[in-house]
Amino acid sequence: MPKTEKLQTKDICRYILSPLRSNRSCAQALRISPTTVAKYRNLMKLNQVDLEKLNNLSNVEIEELVQARNKGGSHSFVEPDWLEICAALGKPGVTIALLYQEYVESHRGAPNADLLSASSFGRRLRTVRKAKSPSMRQVHPPGARSFVDFSGKHLFLTERGTGKKMPQEVFVASLGASQLIFATAVSSQKLPDWIEANVRALEYFGGAPLEIVPDNLKSAVTKPGGKGRTAVVNRSYLDFAEHYQVVINPARIRRPQDKALAEIGVRMVNMWVIAALRDHVFYTLADMNREITRLVDRINGRTFRRLATSRRAVFETIEAPAMQQLPRDRYEFALWRDGLLVPKDYHLYWEGDYYSVPHSFIGQRVNLAATSSTVRIYADDHVSPIALHQLGRGSGQNITERDHMPESHRAYADNNLEELRDWATEIGEEVAQLFEAMRHNKRIKPTALLKQMARGRKLSREYSVERFASACRYANTVGTQTIESVANILKYGIDLRNTAARDRIVSSPVPHDNVRGGTSYDGSQS
Repeated sequence: MPKTEKLQTKDICRYILSPLRSNRSCAQALRISPTTVAKYRNLMKLNQVDLEKLNNLSNVEIEELVQARNKGGSHSFVEPDWLEICAALGKPGVTIALLYQEYVESHRGAPNADLLSASSFGRRLRTVRKAKSPSMRQVHPPGARSFVDFSGKHLFLTERGTGKKMPQEVFVASLGASQLIFATAVSSQKLPDWIEANVRALEYFGGAPLEIVPDNLKSAVTKPGGKGRTAVVNRSYLDFAEHYQVVINPARIRRPQDKALAEIGVRMVNMWVIAALRDHVFYTLADMNREITRLVDRINGRTFRRLATSRRAVFETIEAPAMQQLPRDRYEFALWRDGLLVPKDYHLYWEGDYYSVPHSFIGQRVNLAATSSTVRIYADDHVSPIALHQLGRGSGQNITERDHMPESHRAYADNNLEELRDWATEIGEEVAQLFEAMRHNKRIKPTALLKQMARGRKLSREYSVERFASACRYANTVGTQTIESVANILKYGIDLRNTAARDRIVSSPVPHDNVRGGTSYDGSQS
């Protein structure tokens, strides 16, 4: 028998059951102590174990038999309710040492109680817990799912001149069937960077899986699932998933088996990429990602230890054909705001500007999605956007689509806006300047603007065109460019006071005998 080969206890017992072999000859053949042979023979004799009974015993039962500590053979200890013990161990602050102490105290007064030792208690408890919570081996069909997470370790960008180190997050994605790995560095774990990293992963794979399994970080999951409730996925992440026709299925909290491949991918990237680049100096994120891709390609091309193939070969053979085709347009990040109430003026505020919504949605809740170039507004009962606008400059503009206005508002606007603007221009520059300032005032909506301009026309008839122009001039000067302000200026004559003070002059003296002239003081008269 080779020296490296180790016999099972069952094989040893089967060999020494023959009465024709002495203890010494068995010990020499099995390379064990003669004392051990004698002990095993005595224990089997006490328990009346013959060859037939031995074959019907499991390895565990034979181990318990030969490891008995008293010469009466194997005996039973006082066993606690292991399921109850396992349930108690899951509570906060409860330890195995505390449970063992309670076990000993609960049986201390019992006669002939043979208690487990602390080490045996812990060993049996761990065995019961493993058997109680088995892990199912996961089988991932080709193209079924991708596991994504951040690595938890950083690479660093170096600032030129100062040498300041700026940590960069490393995102890792791993496919289920082929275990093909992707990694990229981004500036943070915030939502835009998280979604950008997901987009890069799909572009690296050249297709999209049916399902993406993220961890429960805030950028992916707004509210984790648990206790019968499903996880709430971030609205922008759902928009990304809809664009690529994938399902977001977050891993359960405190269930690492749900994302085992993500953990494997993270470990591989930490060992073979981040550790390899620990002393590398990077000045740009593009250079960093170029090196990361080079090392990740090396991992994917490396042959498995137990298989005569690589991740890349398995991917190209079975998984790439099963992946979904990517859409023609790259996903553009959109920031969402859900449940916005449409006000009576049918305009929604976003980043400094007001965007119109069809007036039929007044009083309803709608969802707004803003990208770097557009603002889209959705209703729950519509697939397509109910409103689409170019993103404003954030300067308080009222961005209104004519079709969003009620019929009466459209008629009012069409008939009066140009007419009122022409009228203001005819009166004078001061009135035109006031009306233009009102048009760009973010607090004045289009319908309210028309009403105020019409009221200004009425004030010009009430106080005269000249007074109205004078009041507009004063309002432009002090910066109170509203019709309400002009009305108050006219009412209290504020513009007249200002004009009177500016035009006041000193009048000539009235001729009279008692009024002396300049000659009375120059010495020419006596």
